[in-house]
Formats: sequence, C-alpha cells, structure tokens
Amino acid sequence: LQMIPSKLNYYFEKLLAATRVRPIIGGMEISNSTIRLAYFDGRMWRLGGVRLLPGVFEDGKIKDRGHLIEALKSAKLQVFGKKYDKRRVNVVASLSSVNIYSQVFRLPIIKGESLDKAIELNIQMVTPLDSSQAYSGWQIVGEDKRTLQLGILAAFIDRSLVDELSKALLDAEFLLIALESRAL
Repeated sequence: LQMIPSKLNYYFEKLLAATRVRPIIGGMEISNSTIRLAYFDGRMWRLGGVRLLPGVFEDGKIKDRGHLIEALKSAKLQVFGKKYDKRRVNVVASLSSVNIYSQVFRLPIIKGESLDKAIELNIQMVTPLDSSQAYSGWQIVGEDKRTLQLGILAAFIDRSLVDELSKALLDAEFLLIALESRAL
C-alpha cells in the first residue's frame, strides 16, 4: 500500500473496509462527563463527542445505562453518519475516570511455563481486588541483564464494570476490541 498514490490508497482502504477484509476500528475515550470518538478514514480524522449528564457514572459504576447508550449512539452518528447506524463498529476504548489498578513488579529472568506461573502467582498476590472479580493482564516492560530481573506490568479492573460497559457498547452497535487506562 505504500507505493500506491494516496488517492488510490484511500479508495483501496474503503474497498477493504466495505468487504470487511479490513474492519473499521475507532478509538473511544469514556469519562464521567464525556464520550469522545475518533476514526481515521484513510484521508482525514473524523471526531465526535458527547457530554454525559451528571450521574451516568458514579464511583466507577454505570448508573444510567439508557443515557449512556443514547450518548454512544449519538457519538457514533457524529463520526460515521447514518450509513453505519445499524452496522457494528469495532472500538478500542480508553477509560479516564474509572479505577484501573496497575502494578510493576520484578521477577528473576526465567523462561517458558515457569515464567507464566510465576507471573500468575504474583498477580494474585498484588491484585487489590478479589481475583474472581477482576480482569487482569500483564506484559514484560523491561529486562535488567545486570541484576538478571524482569520488570512486569500488571493491570486490574473490576469485572462487573467491564461486562456492563461491553454490553452497553454492544447495544449501541459497537464491539469492544480492547479496553485500557487513559494513562496507557
């Protein structure tokens, strides 16, 4: 695609999206007060935003699901237009007002299954939530060859919030691909 002239590249991208070879993926930020949605169509950025009524989110929980769904649909209409009203759009969401806990810990350099088991054990020990009530993930963020240690970043979020938010996004014709903290 790099060698195709930009106008032709734009139409080629549209063809791939229309045939669903390359799905449409938007970026979304959700906070206590706003929903922002962005999408790059190959030529320009399309941006939209909706203010949420006070009380839609309280203490990191959805309190007014109906208004949230309407706000999501409104942001989608601003960015994608009526053409995508009933079509599902993939989205990567960033949460800026919700508690996503993160922790960096160190482990000795080990490989394979032993590393996975050691990380899982450490995640269970450092999680601020009951492990059955949280989603968690991890990745290696550094390797110190001098001390022979790995830096592991782990993140945790309340499972019920993610499940509720995912259902609300589905009802607004979005498919949640990834969820992350705004800091990430």
